[in-house]
Amino acid sequence: MLWYYNLKSKSNDNNPINFYQVFIENNLVYSDKDSNSIYSFDSNDLSKLSLNLNNYTKETIISEIKIIDNIISYNINNVNYVFTSKTNFVKPNENKLNLPIFSHTYKSTSVKRLPNLIESEYNNVLTLNFQIYKLDNENNIQFIIETNPITNSSRKYFVTTNLNLIQQFIISK
Repeated sequence: MLWYYNLKSKSNDNNPINFYQVFIENNLVYSDKDSNSIYSFDSNDLSKLSLNLNNYTKETIISEIKIIDNIISYNINNVNYVFTSKTNFVKPNENKLNLPIFSHTYKSTSVKRLPNLIESEYNNVLTLNFQIYKLDNENNIQFIIETNPITNSSRKYFVTTNLNLIQQFIISK
């Protein structure tokens, strides 16, 4: 997952960055009586979208991502962006879009907070390819196609600061 990628969030100030990640394609893989759910977000289908990606500006980014506990690092073009992160999951039946939503809060932190460890010591280390489409002039909503070159799997999702902006891009059932 890529943070809300814009000029404001690239700065090194200490203001938190609050944004949502909304998956259009998802499959409920597991659910139990205690309301524990597991989703798969891998996708190859864009049929639930009412947008032509050719009409939008695209930026392609390859990023190495390292995660240890609540610290996440993105290496983009040999520049490290390090954040402390907090994520909450909003169940589909708890939001008006009826889709799985992750609510993220990132706060920029010193690159020195990320320890120099061998890869096996991190919770997760991966390299992902991102195609980022800016869907408005203020860059308040983006559509992202994230591809893992090792597994050749892809995920498609919106990243936004305002959930109301997404509805116009989703085909109603």
